[in-house]
Amino acid sequence: MKREVRYRKSRGKSVVRCGDHWQVIHGSFCMLTPFEVVQHKYGHTDIEAEGRHGYVEVLEFVDPPEGRPKVVLYNQRDHVIYDFDSVKAALNGWKVFVFWKGELRTCPHVRKLSGCTGVYALPADAYPWFYPEELNPPA
Repeated sequence: MKREVRYRKSRGKSVVRCGDHWQVIHGSFCMLTPFEVVQHKYGHTDIEAEGRHGYVEVLEFVDPPEGRPKVVLYNQRDHVIYDFDSVKAALNGWKVFVFWKGELRTCPHVRKLSGCTGVYALPADAYPWFYPEELNPPA
């Protein structure tokens, strides 16, 4: 079976179309999503001293499902999703994360930013709506 593979670059970040799904590249691994997406920013949130690894990314969905935002800032390490009304507002939130010196999960400044329309903390074992577990089973 031959699979169609297309690459999309946005601000240097890669998203790969593979069959019916999109692969969002996270360094040396990827997550699968059924939604067409643009990854505007991505960065590691590794804290070696704490033994906690993860990433933060800004995603823009081309055609999100009804009731879901078009733009999110996802803090995977601490399982928090910030909804934004624009890419520009989410990128401002990204800057807050980059310069915040405290615990990311408790970063109070992102939720106060103009354009932040919602904040959702997920249980540690939950998957965000855009990376469903059935496409991304635990290793």
